Amino acid sequence: MLVCGIIFTYFCSGSSAGNASIGSSAVLSSGAGADLGLSEGTLMGIGAAALLLIILAVIALIIIKALLLNPLQVGIAKFELNALKTKANVSDLGSGFDVSYKRNAKTMFIYYLYIVIGLIICIIPGVILIYQLRMVPYILADNPDADRKQAFAMSREMMKGNKWKSFILDLSFLPWMLLSCITCGIVYIFYTAPYIHLTHAALYEAIKD
Repeated sequence: MLVCGIIFTYFCSGSSAGNASIGSSAVLSSGAGADLGLSEGTLMGIGAAALLLIILAVIALIIIKALLLNPLQVGIAKFELNALKTKANVSDLGSGFDVSYKRNAKTMFIYYLYIVIGLIICIIPGVILIYQLRMVPYILADNPDADRKQAFAMSREMMKGNKWKSFILDLSFLPWMLLSCITCGIVYIFYTAPYIHLTHAALYEAIKD
């Protein structure tokens, strides 16, 4: 009887310890699950915040591009055209803001919008569109009274038969671009960029009539 009692006591205590162990494991698992849920929620919140910041940054860049950089590009085109005639002035850079600012901002915004959509739809038509509308900034700089439709039409007309020549001209810049990369952009800033821009301005002067 004594032996039976000892055996019975042993199994009862073992069963209780097992149940306690299972209960502890369940609690730990539940705690771990809660911690994991909190971690996932935090990560989702961080991801959502990062996505929102990216969206806001993109919107800000688009606004800056549309309201500041696009009219400035027209002013740069004016400066380049005058530089070819040896009468460029720093004040030309601001002409995109002084003369027909709304027209310049609107036309250049649509100009880039067309190009982006063209490149998204298909690369080749997008590239063709780039060359069709290449002269738009120079037309705006040289013709303050031309509206968007006129500028687009004039550029398409001017680039008829000249798109391939312009493409080959751009290929000739590749060695200079490579040298610019090797020099960490130093050559690009002081030589390649001015050279490319003035070449495009000279192309406009050559084919505008």
